[in-house]
Amino acid sequence: APLAPRWPAQVPPGVVLIQAAIPSAAPLPPHAAVRVGNETEQSLAAIARAWGSRPEQAEAIAAKAGGSPLFARLAAGLCPQGTLTPAKLPTGLAALHRHWWERMDAAGRQLALLLAASATPLAPELLAEIAGAPLRMVERWLQRWEPFFELIDEQAQCYHPATRAFVRAQRDDDLAEAHGAFVRFVQAQAGDQFAVALEPAHRPLLGAR
Repeated sequence: APLAPRWPAQVPPGVVLIQAAIPSAAPLPPHAAVRVGNETEQSLAAIARAWGSRPEQAEAIAAKAGGSPLFARLAAGLCPQGTLTPAKLPTGLAALHRHWWERMDAAGRQLALLLAASATPLAPELLAEIAGAPLRMVERWLQRWEPFFELIDEQAQCYHPATRAFVRAQRDDDLAEAHGAFVRFVQAQAGDQFAVALEPAHRPLLGAR
């Protein structure tokens, strides 16, 4: 199911909201849009350096970024830890997301799906319990793919909506399987009281696999 809108459906007069969003995921119809991206290689290299890349790495990242500041930020996080090398960088943000997805096993993809489906950040312990995975494995996974996710107050979430949108697009069930995992987890915690409280429209999620 789609996440609840972050802003009210109607904005009071005199209030101006400014939010960064990918065009397909704008929360409200905009009165005006300012497109970012297509940055110069110089500015993209500066972004990569700001995220810890050495000058030669930053130049390679900028050349492959396709004008995307997000690419520069993500690649800058992946290269120093050895997950990617400047010589093997894919070209463009979409290719970088595909590179990441193709290098995860089924367990890793399940974690990504759960984080993409969650409306709120998740503690690694809770993420591990819902996924049925060892906590140490979840912690290693979050550390390895840290550029795509972030820990804020020990809670994990997708770093950017573009990653959430990419993960969602990898499934043809609109993340129903991942939502079903949350439902089954709550069911296990609540016991017999759960089925009584669950709305009929949501009961099919119990069987989602």
